[in-house]
Amino acid sequence: MGDERGQSSGGLPAAGILWLALLGAGALFLHQVPWQGSRPLAPEPKAYGYAAQQDVDARLWQDPLGAVARGREEARKRSAVRPGQGTHQLGHRAVDLACTIRNKRYDGEVLVMGVMASGGPYPEYAEFRRRARYAILAGLNETGFVPDDAEHLGYFEPEAPSGTQAQKAAARLPEFIAYEWLHANGSDHDVARPASVLILWLDEDVLGSHMLVRLDRVASDLRIPSGGARPPSKLVDDCDGKAGEEKPVPTPEPRFAVLGPGSTASLQDMVAEASKEPPHRGARRMTFYAYGATADDAHILADVGSGGAKEAASVHDFFRQRNIALFRTIGTDKALAEQLQKELAQRKVDPAHNRVEADCPATIQGDWQHVLLIAEWDTFYGRSLPRTMAKELGGPDRCRGHGPDDYPPWIHAYSYLRGLDGQLPTTQTGGDTGAATKDGAEGDTKARGASGGGDEKRIERAEGQGQLDYLRRLGDQLLALDHELRAHRRGTIRAIGVLGSDVYDKLLILQALRAQFPNALFFTTDLDTRMLHPQQLDWTRNAIVASSFGLRLAPDLQRDIPPFRDSYQTSLYLSAMVAMNHARHVSCDDVKASDECACFGITQADLAARLDPPRIFEIGRKVEFDFSSRPTPQARTACTPEQIAGLGSGNDPPTSPGWTACTPGQLAACSSVHPPPSSMYPDPPPGSLQHAFRLLVGGLLLLGLATGTWSQLASSRSPSAPASRWSWRWCWPGSRSTWMAASP
Repeated sequence: MGDERGQSSGGLPAAGILWLALLGAGALFLHQVPWQGSRPLAPEPKAYGYAAQQDVDARLWQDPLGAVARGREEARKRSAVRPGQGTHQLGHRAVDLACTIRNKRYDGEVLVMGVMASGGPYPEYAEFRRRARYAILAGLNETGFVPDDAEHLGYFEPEAPSGTQAQKAAARLPEFIAYEWLHANGSDHDVARPASVLILWLDEDVLGSHMLVRLDRVASDLRIPSGGARPPSKLVDDCDGKAGEEKPVPTPEPRFAVLGPGSTASLQDMVAEASKEPPHRGARRMTFYAYGATADDAHILADVGSGGAKEAASVHDFFRQRNIALFRTIGTDKALAEQLQKELAQRKVDPAHNRVEADCPATIQGDWQHVLLIAEWDTFYGRSLPRTMAKELGGPDRCRGHGPDDYPPWIHAYSYLRGLDGQLPTTQTGGDTGAATKDGAEGDTKARGASGGGDEKRIERAEGQGQLDYLRRLGDQLLALDHELRAHRRGTIRAIGVLGSDVYDKLLILQALRAQFPNALFFTTDLDTRMLHPQQLDWTRNAIVASSFGLRLAPDLQRDIPPFRDSYQTSLYLSAMVAMNHARHVSCDDVKASDECACFGITQADLAARLDPPRIFEIGRKVEFDFSSRPTPQARTACTPEQIAGLGSGNDPPTSPGWTACTPGQLAACSSVHPPPSSMYPDPPPGSLQHAFRLLVGGLLLLGLATGTWSQLASSRSPSAPASRWSWRWCWPGSRSTWMAASP
């Protein structure tokens, strides 16, 4: 028997080949593979212009500002090569668009929707504009609007401002403003809504600290009157060439909705501007939807310090006192911090219960739970968010002031500058894709090599525009802090909050710290699918994410739109639908004195109730798991059915039985905008091929291991050396190749 066992065929047995085949098939079924399209490369650039006002080539998912900048550059090149040919056939003056607005009004009411987004050249800004356009167009589509031209954008060049040098500087507008038209779908037409929507893509960076003045300039250039005044008679001359022959327009003057401010800093600038001088008449006819400004009301109003800002209970009330309608369509950082504190406490991380006596510094306990907060210091958001988090996680007020920045001694705050990877945009004008400079790309490549266990000589150098060396030294500093706390029996670092606004920076920080603090709980804000990419899962998996939204809304609101790329897309999608719900109502010139229900049908209180509670996610291997508490059912609204439907008090509400159902056009009927949370232990869909294959492979693997072990034990017995009953050998069935052996 021993001779037979000593024989070898010299090859892998058939059973081994079978197992390898099964494992290979399992890898194919259980792992995602990248998809590749079959579309051929684009042909040579065309040598002629498109004869329409929207004459810039752009698909609906492209960055609008980048596409127009590139289109203008191509037009200039064609004009230089062929003078008099290849240029734009129609003018791009503001008055040309004003004439189009007037002509559209003969077909029905027009809503002008400005979208504020940063026009920065960096890759993250271009990606945000792409996402913003996708979400807004999807929201308008769900409320019944489709593009006039799905393959082109238009633009106009603002008129030169007049007045003194200071007035000209305050009224300065971008070099161009991109736009696109949409119209009501005939099959879904609703007489209570506008017939046309004009989207203006506004560079939030250029609007800056004179936002209200410059938005009033935009309305003036487009001949949109303020306070119900008639448009200038000159518009008739510019459009028709004959004065005094304008046909009466049966529809009201255009309304102006602004999706913005998009950042906390811009909202703070807008508050400061409104507190110093009375808003211009044009701004009083605009309705703002702050889709991305998340700082707490108290932080925004506290820094103003004058103009009655401290007397207002909220930012919404502050602007209403100045006859401006502003709605916050996203939750605040304070709400996120409260939810994070509850989630961390459920996971046994609760620094608020650190044992303290009357004198905090003298009563440091060995079981204290310490929390690190890491955020950018070059934005208002990055400076305010750690303060908000520390207030919720900090515990007793008597311990505040014993640490830096008025933090309790167990909260440790650290900061960095945005753009840790050092990447800069390319020099190509209007590029629609971001690329790194050579220096930044090399630094990132070196960091990836070092993190993967490569040669230590390849780590980033402490020079150049990349900041990864700062991040490495910060990690060493935090590790030294943890060792010091343990050595002096002052507790341990239990949680680390990564609170930046740039997802690329957050991913780098997680990459740097996850291996150094394997037992710490990592948390961050604002869900983004880039956290779910397989290349990032080594440091993002199991991270806790607090977010005002997930990647989708409730099924009645999301409908046929795929889940978005990040929570800010979801916010923009909702903001577009809120604006369209408000547009069915008669414009109120005096917002301060008017009933909010009569003017809008959905109040700020209604929105806040439907946004609550914020979402809590945990990053999984392929998807995010929503562990949020279920929303408390809310009353539909305090507004009457007539006000919700946008009807006057003398009219009856619609008789359709679905008018009170939760739909994109009837948000007031929704009890919550969020989808149900995930199951605690989610299972694959029953009966699915993937689930069945996993069960099959698992069963065969267990059976094979048991059979191979028994066979190896039986064949190893001999009269002179009986096998111990505790000897185990794990091997391939039918093979003499041993994987693991264990014996007492």
